[in-house]
Amino acid sequence: MQFKRRGFGVGKWNGPGGKVEPGETLEQAVVREVKEETGLVVSRPEKMAELIEAAFDGAPADSMKDVRILFIGSAEQGERVRAAVEPTGAVFVLHELK
Repeated sequence: MQFKRRGFGVGKWNGPGGKVEPGETLEQAVVREVKEETGLVVSRPEKMAELIEAAFDGAPADSMKDVRILFIGSAEQGERVRAAVEPTGAVFVLHELK
């Protein structure tokens, strides 16, 4: 998560994201967008489920009512992430990779 300092959503917390560019796989887009927006290098984007679970572990109930979490991954991983996210009051959206 990063604090938005300018543009749309200024003053709010936001996760890195963006669009898949022509000729780019979804995994390549994840690596590129995270590096562009945070400077971090993601080497294995399939591990995102574990990172999200850890980030939401211990978060107070209903502490994220205005937050929307879009998870792109398998249905199995999505259910694990949903279980970690929903107690915080965040809206969980799964886009399943096929």
